[in-house]
Amino acid sequence: MPQTNNSRGFFTLAQNTPGIDYVKCAYALALSLKQSQKNISNLSIAVTPGVIVPEQYAWAFDQIIEIPWGDQAENSTWKLENEWKVPYITPYDETIKLDADMLFFTDITDWWNFLEKSTSDIICANSVLNWRGEKITSDFCRKTFTANKLPNIYSGFTYLKKKTVG
Repeated sequence: MPQTNNSRGFFTLAQNTPGIDYVKCAYALALSLKQSQKNISNLSIAVTPGVIVPEQYAWAFDQIIEIPWGDQAENSTWKLENEWKVPYITPYDETIKLDADMLFFTDITDWWNFLEKSTSDIICANSVLNWRGEKITSDFCRKTFTANKLPNIYSGFTYLKKKTVG
């Protein structure tokens, strides 16, 4: 039976752009998680303040959260400026943050167990595969990373663990 409490869950930001309905993409992501995950299939989303998630999509989300502290991506086409807020607004103790336009076809239950054992509170992907299973080596959208010799991390799959202070 899928997990429904707030200890573990998937989370995404779904900010629409003029050309892409990311709320609809997040709905497709939620459906793919419900079909592919054995234990944890809950997905919460954060949306631009004032955005109403259509009822036919809303049922698929664990929680719908308005992005707090203003929309720093209001005038942006890439909508990355609110990513820093994810650790503060995710409702889960352990979160796998995903891009809204992803789909899952296989169960990743074992990944949760592996990530839980890590001593790191944040783990980012640094190598990704395309739909053919080929490693992506292009920096087409990452030229700033290359030019500044930054680590090649992908925030599209990020594991976050809330720390307990005590």
